[in-house]
Amino acid sequence: MPPETPFDLKFTSREVTAWGGLALLKRMLDGMGFKEALKSWDLPQPGSNRGYAPEQLIEQMIVSIWCGAARFAHADITRLDSTLVRLFGWGKAAGHKAIVRLFQRFDQPSASRVQSSSYRWLFDKLQFNPITLDVDSTVLTRWGSQIEGGAKGYNPKNKGRASHHPLLAFVADWRLVANFWLRPGNTASSNNIEGFIESTLENLGATKVGLFRADSGFYDKTIVTLLKAKKISHIISARLTHALQQSIVDQCKWQQVEVGLEVSELSYQPHGWGTPQRLVVVRQHIKRKNGAVAGKTLSLFADDPDLQGWRYGAMLTGLEHSGAGGVAPVPRACRLREPDQGAQGGLWLGQLCVARLLGYRGGTGGDDAGLQLDECISPCRDAPKGASHSINAAPPGAGCGGTVG
Repeated sequence: MPPETPFDLKFTSREVTAWGGLALLKRMLDGMGFKEALKSWDLPQPGSNRGYAPEQLIEQMIVSIWCGAARFAHADITRLDSTLVRLFGWGKAAGHKAIVRLFQRFDQPSASRVQSSSYRWLFDKLQFNPITLDVDSTVLTRWGSQIEGGAKGYNPKNKGRASHHPLLAFVADWRLVANFWLRPGNTASSNNIEGFIESTLENLGATKVGLFRADSGFYDKTIVTLLKAKKISHIISARLTHALQQSIVDQCKWQQVEVGLEVSELSYQPHGWGTPQRLVVVRQHIKRKNGAVAGKTLSLFADDPDLQGWRYGAMLTGLEHSGAGGVAPVPRACRLREPDQGAQGGLWLGQLCVARLLGYRGGTGGDDAGLQLDECISPCRDAPKGASHSINAAPPGAGCGGTVG
């Protein structure tokens, strides 16, 4: 006799789908009032009375991503699964080209309006207060010659290649994206950062920012002035200029936190700034400290035997004085540069492709004014063999097996 199995094997007339676990996510969307929120965002409507409702297209794209879609064409995963269509109450599922046409109907004003409304709705639902807001930029290499906004700039991995240099803001406490602007590759990190911060605060709605963190690319007087005006506490990595290196050597009185790790603070007025700023300085000894050592050497004192072996990092902070050891250091690039994760990995940003940009975002002037990614996503063109042609997608396997009766 065959061995007994812990489950019954039998035929059934019920509809079966490999994505039956999405019933739980359907309940989540219903509990959040997602479909009602979509209707309130004034999405672009179809030009024909036979067109699909934009609310259905957005929901269908989200479900496709949950099912592992990595290209627009993969949205047919949901179209061909009649059980999923019935589960979400679509009546009839649209083809992937209908989703592409929806994004093509966006212009800059409507994209900005929908983006801001959706973010405010999300954060009002989550009710996180206060939050830690991390801001950073990254480099996205672009292949081919027809990528709008692609320009040659700082690109350490693919030197000489055109790229985009987007700005990102996200809630560090929960790893949620709070804002995203796409910009040409020749744009400086802090270009139009004031507009970006204002846009991010608008996206957050009633959510309070308890701490703003950024790396040295945002070490700028205008940023600090804006944050102080809005009474937002901040920690920003400072550039180790020669003047700052001299001040560190002259003023710092070091307090040991552990073997090979010391902290201090000083009052320093950068060139062109109107008032002195409080800086907290951390130094780590390459040989004495256990674990990885971050920071830079003081190039101005490279031959000083007392300073050799130490790596330094300075942080401009608006936090209240609590002793030199009472300020938490800025995490590396606000978690965007963790190994194989962050913007290029954990957020799947490297898979995002655009065929066109909707316009300038009103930068601070000059040729490097900021561009905004206005959710107009479409397959890449002129990319080399094996390059990504995908939309921003979740990893495969998001759905769970099961049946829906």
